[in-house]
Amino acid sequence: MVMSIYDNFTHEEVGILRERAERAAQASQDETTVGLISVLEVHITNEIYALPISELTAIYDSIIVIPIPCVPAYITGVANIRGQILSVLDLAMLLGGERDADTDGALIVVTNRNASVALRAETIGDTVTINTDELTATPATIGSDQSQYIQGILPDGTSLLNISMILNNQALIVDEQVQVT
Repeated sequence: MVMSIYDNFTHEEVGILRERAERAAQASQDETTVGLISVLEVHITNEIYALPISELTAIYDSIIVIPIPCVPAYITGVANIRGQILSVLDLAMLLGGERDADTDGALIVVTNRNASVALRAETIGDTVTINTDELTATPATIGSDQSQYIQGILPDGTSLLNISMILNNQALIVDEQVQVT
């Protein structure tokens, strides 16, 4: 005899569960249609940036980062995260700021089909829901190197980062050999 989870509930309780599921599904569809997304706020050099939660894999606050010589300043080093060696990109340096040497910060692992990296941020903030319809264009005062990583600016000044652009930017790949003499 095969039992169903519904066998543990009365007909009235099953109706309530189905109604809740339909409301949850409708709320999810409403968020998608009006441009609401959940983001994680991170603090970098006195600025607040938002990372779409859907593109985050994990967050760590105490991972050892091994520095690598002869790489650009935005590459902090590499870290062993659950047996996988990942490059660590310093968001402050990547976005044209200064690295806060006094703090180790947190590592936020982001992944797409092509790459996985850990992004270093000074501190982790809240998770909030934002309306992408409120985004404005990146101001001209932000350099073109940095503005390519910003999807837009929210009314409160928070910058929404474009994780796909960071992960797919071929300019961030270091593929050079150093001659040792």
